[in-house]
Amino acid sequence: FQDFIIRLKRVGAMMRHVILLGALLAVARGASPTTNAVNTYKTDGTLDAAGSLASCVAGDEAFPEKTTVSFGNFQVDYKKTYKRVVNTAVTPNKVYLLYQRGCPAPTTETAGPNNGIFAVPLTGVKVDSSTFFPWFEYMGDRGAIRGVNGMYTASQCMWKNEISGYTKNVAFGVSYDSNGWYTMVDDDTNSTTPKVRTAAPEYNGITSTMSGSAYPTGPAQIVLSDTLEKDYYSQSEWVEYVAVFMNREKQVLDHSKSTRERWVCHSTAANQNVVKKKILWASYYNVTYVAWNADPDSATLMGWEVRKCDHTSNRHRHCKLITAAGGIPAMADVSKLPEAKKKNDGFTYQGMTSEEMIPFLADVDVIILGSTYCDGNTLKGDYSATVSGAECEAGWKDVIRAVTDTTNPGPALNPASYQVYDTFRITDPLGGTDFNNGVHMEPDVILEDYIKTMYPMVNTDHEFVWLRNIMTEGVGSLHKCADDPTKVGCAETGQVLAAKCTDPSAAYVLHMTGGCGGAAGGVYPRWGEDQSLAGCVLPATWTQLARRSEKNEAAFVTGSLGDLMAPPRFEVWLCEEGHACATGDSPFFCFVFDEDGQVFVPWGPDSLLQLTNHTYV
Repeated sequence: FQDFIIRLKRVGAMMRHVILLGALLAVARGASPTTNAVNTYKTDGTLDAAGSLASCVAGDEAFPEKTTVSFGNFQVDYKKTYKRVVNTAVTPNKVYLLYQRGCPAPTTETAGPNNGIFAVPLTGVKVDSSTFFPWFEYMGDRGAIRGVNGMYTASQCMWKNEISGYTKNVAFGVSYDSNGWYTMVDDDTNSTTPKVRTAAPEYNGITSTMSGSAYPTGPAQIVLSDTLEKDYYSQSEWVEYVAVFMNREKQVLDHSKSTRERWVCHSTAANQNVVKKKILWASYYNVTYVAWNADPDSATLMGWEVRKCDHTSNRHRHCKLITAAGGIPAMADVSKLPEAKKKNDGFTYQGMTSEEMIPFLADVDVIILGSTYCDGNTLKGDYSATVSGAECEAGWKDVIRAVTDTTNPGPALNPASYQVYDTFRITDPLGGTDFNNGVHMEPDVILEDYIKTMYPMVNTDHEFVWLRNIMTEGVGSLHKCADDPTKVGCAETGQVLAAKCTDPSAAYVLHMTGGCGGAAGGVYPRWGEDQSLAGCVLPATWTQLARRSEKNEAAFVTGSLGDLMAPPRFEVWLCEEGHACATGDSPFFCFVFDEDGQVFVPWGPDSLLQLTNHTYV
């Protein structure tokens, strides 16, 4: 035993020497980082320092924080000091090699063919689509955006950066080709002299370009293909693609996971509904836009446009969103649309008149218009014509009234409770909608908006973020807050938004955080459990109710409990019109029939249950 103790002490001494030697070596070469190196920014939001490693040698793990792609069509492979990113959504694939600043750059010879080699995190980025802004802002990298291709955003701090000149709107006056940045200016005061190309090297510190187009303009082009995805959730996962270029994997992966959890939770709750409501996503064009290439299908015809659900196309994401929200996509069955208006692609019906749309809309519960944009051309056929917010609103309301069948308007077009929405609840200073930007960052929130149009009880705490009721809240893109601040979706000027940016270094603020919220308990309250409804009774038999209905003494709507059924005791519900317990915008109060006790058990007001305003009973 004594010999064992002596040997143990000798081993301990040797281990201490090994540990000490390892620590000294780590200090000598620089210990591997425990977090990814990211950019830092000053309090005014401008770049302070690029994320870099003080030292880096072969074999070091430069990216301890990694991402996992679940739905998006891209791949990320980590190679110690560099990453290999592949955009698989396009053919041929786009391959990018991203090496950590402070580490040696990979080469084509060692890392394989590629479409660009970049030091990360990026620092001077031209962003060709405003839909990418929230991604950079959420990561805390707004200051890395040095160029944009238009300011279609309601972001206060993006406008502050643009007005200050820190971020340049490259859409005006500056271009880029294989020879670099340039401007076209007159070389003298003679207006007849052709403009001369003038070099503008390294314009505003822009060293890379992120674009959703296959033909971006700018240096070191990086193609994002989020718009090719077939559902909103996969589309939103491209924030992880951008995060890989900024070394923000952990932060964004956590966001993607929580977003997915909320999506699944709310979708599960919404799909418990007894009744499935029908939603139509459609467009209406006030003018015809001629074909922009040899393909006649590239023209946009004046009138209504409906795109049939097509699981092979990116247009299918509207159908998948409606289904996830517990609804039925009206675009799934286009048999009532005129075949003569179907385009060559086999899925798009375009140029339909109001009369042609009326039969199709007869059983639609909710209509969502993709855009209610206005300008002089769309309303007056003249781009130079001045159009007011009031004229824009009146024009769009006339469009809706024109498809309203006065004898049988259908649920969505009932003048007493129009359920017609656009996406302009948040409008940017240029007349665009924040919807196109926000859904990329928060697909769970637009899902909640859709659910609220059909089943407001899924999450009673949710307030609309992007959808706006056209007939009751406002419509169009031209209402200015300076003229009418009470209008829902009125647009502030860029200067007003910039003045509201009090912390330029602040990240994008999510509209929804935490868990599933009000949906956690399911869609419907359990009948008979709300004691405040104990006095709401229906003292009658089915025979008595039938007689009262025949004599027009009362009106009833009834249907199956569907998935909520608990046979043989609870199988059907019934709502009575004019019941004393009815509240809100519906005159009905609803009950569930108890087969055992042969009594009607109070369930709740139809204004919350939303059982009667449909055509599927």
